[in-house]
Amino acid sequence: MSGLPQRTNIYTAEPVSDRTRQCLFDWLAAHAPLWNQLTYRRRQAYFDEDGDVWDVEYTDLYDDYAPILGTATCQQLARKNSEAWRGHFRALDRYHDDTDSSVTDRPSPPGYWGNRDDGYELHGLVRNDLYTIDWDEQTSTLEFGVGKALKTRYDLNHRERLTLELEGTPRWDGADGRLELTYDEAADTIRVHHPSAFGQINSANSDWMDLLTHSTPRTRLIPQPSTSVPTTPSPSSLTRVTQPSIMPAGSSSGSSNCQKRSRSCSPRFPTVNTPVDASSAATTNGRESVTTVATRR
Repeated sequence: MSGLPQRTNIYTAEPVSDRTRQCLFDWLAAHAPLWNQLTYRRRQAYFDEDGDVWDVEYTDLYDDYAPILGTATCQQLARKNSEAWRGHFRALDRYHDDTDSSVTDRPSPPGYWGNRDDGYELHGLVRNDLYTIDWDEQTSTLEFGVGKALKTRYDLNHRERLTLELEGTPRWDGADGRLELTYDEAADTIRVHHPSAFGQINSANSDWMDLLTHSTPRTRLIPQPSTSVPTTPSPSSLTRVTQPSIMPAGSSSGSSNCQKRSRSCSPRFPTVNTPVDASSAATTNGRESVTTVATRR
């Protein structure tokens, strides 16, 4: 799918319950430290005269994060990190190409998704075949799974998944891509980015489509002359306390050019386990052991 043109539908989402909200933000908060550790190891290799970012070993990190994110999400995060490095090298090639004036400033290597002092980005990934979006005239929903540790903590059964209500209308149709969730701190909103390969304008985006709030992955709705609508199955204060946490400690070194942070959030997202970076803790090969929990109340 990566070779096909893509367009992205963007929706807003709201967890269906307080338990889902807590679990969702714990899941989102675990992405940044894993990204930071991947990036830290590759930056170490990048600035090493004899290093190679593609020779860096990182799958051992999955042992820490898979219980929270799930193995597939860990793999998707590693893939997105590789995409960022490939983009950097392409830009670097254009920078050194005297015949290409599109890049005039030397590109910087991929950075970190925040740090302990400034806060972390809340950003989540779901593989294209591991989420379900259910169309309904009244309420459309997004469902996806989390790691076993979060299921245990929030008393989710083995097959239970997180459910979010969606709002928005699909403009682009095609094969489903990797789903990305971001928390927009300024708007206090969860946004869902849903790529579609081919980037075809959704012909169903009409008055009939306005009854719905999303499209369904893997099973697309086709407008019918009938009046019935088909359906398909399917974070004001922040207090830090030190206590055991299921969140693996993240490590990052140096500053970040991130946009929104997760340090200051709305009281409607009361609890998030926020990992700590390596700026004030000893690290070993990009890893550390710190258990700090940020509690929103």
